[in-house]
Amino acid sequence: MDNVAKYLSILKNTRASLVSSTCGACGSKTFIKNNDTHCNFCELIAMSKADASYNLQAFKNISTLIDKEKIDDALLSLQEVSKNNLQDPTSAYICGILYEFISNYRYHGTNYSRLGFMEENSANIYSSLDMISKSKEHLFKALKLITKLNQKDDNMLYLEFMANIKLRRVSYAINLLKKTTEAKISTPSYSYMYMVHSALLKIGDAETRSASMISTGELNAFYYLSISLAGKKNIDGAISILTELTNFSRMPMAFYLLKKLSNISDAREI
Repeated sequence: MDNVAKYLSILKNTRASLVSSTCGACGSKTFIKNNDTHCNFCELIAMSKADASYNLQAFKNISTLIDKEKIDDALLSLQEVSKNNLQDPTSAYICGILYEFISNYRYHGTNYSRLGFMEENSANIYSSLDMISKSKEHLFKALKLITKLNQKDDNMLYLEFMANIKLRRVSYAINLLKKTTEAKISTPSYSYMYMVHSALLKIGDAETRSASMISTGELNAFYYLSISLAGKKNIDGAISILTELTNFSRMPMAFYLLKKLSNISDAREI
């Protein structure tokens, strides 16, 4: 059995052991293995507890609208939440993730098979650019609030790392990883950080780290495994895993990577 076939078999077995839940950070439907599993949508610990002042109900409502593909309504609700004076970094981070999702949704709504001047395509592209700008604005706000609060616990270190990763501030993310290593912190999120770092920077142990997280039941690890496989030019293998993954999970990052790799695969066949 080759590696891809092995991973597909593990993915099917993992699926059978997962339970459907609602993320305590972003309100999204997600699949978890245990209390340390990361949300398929926002990548924070899915079973994190929100305090009374947190915007969880508002985020749940936005997630419900997204599930119903009422993206315009979801955007209006998100704008209402995000224009408030957000004072906790997690809310700012979630707003950033939601704006990023809507940006991707708009961009991939572009259809170049339309006739005429394709005004709708232009509107989608401009809207996507606007949403990605809003996403960055809120991710930077999350970083600013983390600095202001000066809470350097495990959760804030992880949140700071992920916000920097989403902003493509790789050097900042690497420095945080070094600090976490020096502090001898060992948590599921620490292992997750190393997996993300290895996959995105195409480091040699990327597949091994993804496989290690897969063994704990971390569903998102299959997404990062696909990045590693694609980086090794195994596009077909990555597509096979992403196809199986998106058949049942609500994982936008996997869905959009699958679209991108499928386009590459189609181009090779022309």
